[in-house]
Amino acid sequence: MTLNRFRAQLQSRVKLLDMLINQKEKAVKAAPPGRMIISNSCKVQYFRIDEKTGEHIYISKKNIEIIKGLAQKAYDTNVLNNAYKEKEMLENLLKKYPTITMEEYFETLSDERKKLISPVWLPNEDYIRRWQRAPYIQKKGIDNEQCFLTNRGEHVRSKSEKIIADRLNDRNIPYRYEAELILEDGSVIHPDFTLLNMRTRTEVYLEHCGMMDNPKYANQAVRRINLYTRNGILLGDRLWITMETDQVPLDVSLLDKVINQALS
Repeated sequence: MTLNRFRAQLQSRVKLLDMLINQKEKAVKAAPPGRMIISNSCKVQYFRIDEKTGEHIYISKKNIEIIKGLAQKAYDTNVLNNAYKEKEMLENLLKKYPTITMEEYFETLSDERKKLISPVWLPNEDYIRRWQRAPYIQKKGIDNEQCFLTNRGEHVRSKSEKIIADRLNDRNIPYRYEAELILEDGSVIHPDFTLLNMRTRTEVYLEHCGMMDNPKYANQAVRRINLYTRNGILLGDRLWITMETDQVPLDVSLLDKVINQALS
């Protein structure tokens, strides 16, 4: 059974609050005594209020460290109060939170029962398997004599596309090569790579622009990016790009960064 992610996030938040509370309790204890008010009647003036007598004591601006210390103390005190409340609320929620969520219940069933049920939420492994098995239309026209064979046995059009495909495969990232995509305006294109973002369970697209020093190719690449944009698929959101020229080949370390951002 997979870990309940939401419960884990709550527990992580409680740990963060514990650490913050510990830090701020020490900071408040070490701060100057009393509390401060700021008067803006004619000019800015600072006063320390004695917590026992309530007396207002003027603080000269020369004592800026005391002023800063009391300002920080007030801030830390308010942060502490909010942290106490949030921690109490989260701990109460964790006490009542179910051990197994509705999404995870499917995973507790036997294989025989799973075959008979349409779950409200497929486990990641099943979701990926279903996505990979779903039929799709692939772009035609690859010349097998001039293509490159990836590690998982598919033909791609360039050495760099083989590098990208193998990198995705090595990282167990579900992808399709040159799968048909029908845009909002009815245009049909075939992104170089369609990736499955399992965090959001959405498809994102990776285009490799491999001849950017060729003016005709570069113009076509810009038109293609504009087509994506006009149809609501924005660069840096669901569209990601790698590029190269004859003098600047594909950088695998940069490719990894692009993949990480695309699937974040």
